[in-house]
Amino acid sequence: YKLPFIKNICDLKLSESPLFDAWFYTLKAENNIEHHINPQSVASQEQLCFMVALKPDHVYAPCSDKTFSDIIQSIRERKLSKNLLNQYIHIWHTLTRLCFAYTKDKSTRKNIIHYCRLRFLSAITSKIILPSRLNKRLLTTLINKINDEDPWASEKVKDFKLHSTTLQSNNLQKNLIKIPENIKDCSDSNIQELRWTLDVTELTRLIFLAAHTHTSLQKKLELCVKSPAFNIFDKTEKYTEKLKKFIENSAPGKTFLYLSSSCGGFATDLAIANFLLKLGHKVILSVKESPIFLAPTIQDIEENPNITESLLESYLIKDHSISKNILLKTLHEKRLLIISDGTGEQLNLYRTSITFARAWKECDFILAKGSDNKEILLETKHLFTRDILCFWEEDQSVLIEHKPKAPYVHKHSESSLTTKAKNIVWLMRNAANE
Repeated sequence: YKLPFIKNICDLKLSESPLFDAWFYTLKAENNIEHHINPQSVASQEQLCFMVALKPDHVYAPCSDKTFSDIIQSIRERKLSKNLLNQYIHIWHTLTRLCFAYTKDKSTRKNIIHYCRLRFLSAITSKIILPSRLNKRLLTTLINKINDEDPWASEKVKDFKLHSTTLQSNNLQKNLIKIPENIKDCSDSNIQELRWTLDVTELTRLIFLAAHTHTSLQKKLELCVKSPAFNIFDKTEKYTEKLKKFIENSAPGKTFLYLSSSCGGFATDLAIANFLLKLGHKVILSVKESPIFLAPTIQDIEENPNITESLLESYLIKDHSISKNILLKTLHEKRLLIISDGTGEQLNLYRTSITFARAWKECDFILAKGSDNKEILLETKHLFTRDILCFWEEDQSVLIEHKPKAPYVHKHSESSLTTKAKNIVWLMRNAANE
């Protein structure tokens, strides 16, 4: 295969090489992300452009540039690249661990592993299956074979209680509202500037807390209990300036789309959402349609009493293809919306629902938690239609990165469009009267 040497997916265009066009179509078909083959479940180009700032004939793949480059390299060299092979092996090890954890019957376990092995070997042989899609297929097989709608349901209940307990602990609350050292001398600031800085500081601390995985948060909670002097937020000041630039001292009334993560921690997600509401903003919380590890799902929203009790002021949208007018009307009536992204896998913009794509298009900012979202949104040179703030944990450290939207993308607010429409009506009426 004479496929191109590339570093970034965004450099690739269709209509320049018939061979590449055919190969890319095959890749999309094999990964079930081709709209014309499955129009009911796969986003059209128009829907995709709500989220990705695609130029004419340019291509998009729901993976990192590195993974896409490795797939091309593996096809060209007829041998799996080391990085791609390691991703596949990690998926296989995860599946086998889950299989042993959730299946007690040996015969059932053997059946699942044999069936998944065939699918796994098929992916290795073809060298064209995206790791996230392979992961989705194997997890779906496991869940269906063990006849369990959500094998992680009990773990998510524990996870929610852990994070709720953490948020309510005296030590954490004391550290959360503590005035940072760098703004104690505020004689040169006015009240508005000081209030803005304190609000962003508290929001930064909540985001820092939300980025922690289940295990690391547990460890830090134990430190808080053992040592009252321990401050989990002692290194967050450096992120405050990043957050300031991200939301640009925005006036109340902005809309945030919040992407949850497979690492769990939905209680801290809600804490961030509620804080944004307190600042006068609107929030759309995106959860998963079907289970994937500790990611919250629509079923959790409806059936977990601890979650439903925390979402009394929210509105759950179940329609996967909501219209723009209904979405805006609902945002006017309810400032906190819960939607499903329409999937049970790592963020895949080809497979997300129309409702999710509209929410993306109508929001002002994206907040994306976890390394799974970071891979799709930051580890690619593709630009998106909205400013994105990713926060995740890596090597026991929390990282926060801002990715600006494409400079040629402009969002017109509803109020500005309404004003323009009224001006046009006024001009037309004046012209008619003359």
